[in-house]
Amino acid sequence: MAHYIAIIEDAGPDCAVGIWFPDLPGCTSAGDDIDEALRNAPEALELYAESFEAEGKPLPRPRTLTGLKADPEIADDIKNYMVALIDFPLVPTQQNESHHRSDRLHIATSVPISGDLASILA
Repeated sequence: MAHYIAIIEDAGPDCAVGIWFPDLPGCTSAGDDIDEALRNAPEALELYAESFEAEGKPLPRPRTLTGLKADPEIADDIKNYMVALIDFPLVPTQQNESHHRSDRLHIATSVPISGDLASILA
């Protein structure tokens, strides 16, 4: 199963909590609080993947937290916001309910997540 790192932006109690995925431009989720936003995030990933699959494009590989921290466009967001590791949801195919999405979408699972994520999430 692939895992994508999400950036969580919490602007306070009077605003929705936003989630976005640096490796998936345009893939966003939200909720009234952090817990709801995190519960909604896998569905956002699923819908994003479905749009890529419909267009015949491969889903971008997830980077490690170390890789994202090294990206100057993302580094400040990693420092300033919370991050979470979101599982790419398992979705049954029409051929067999027990199978996952096509291998093309699961190719990203071979990319390891850096150990420093555990220290941030702890």
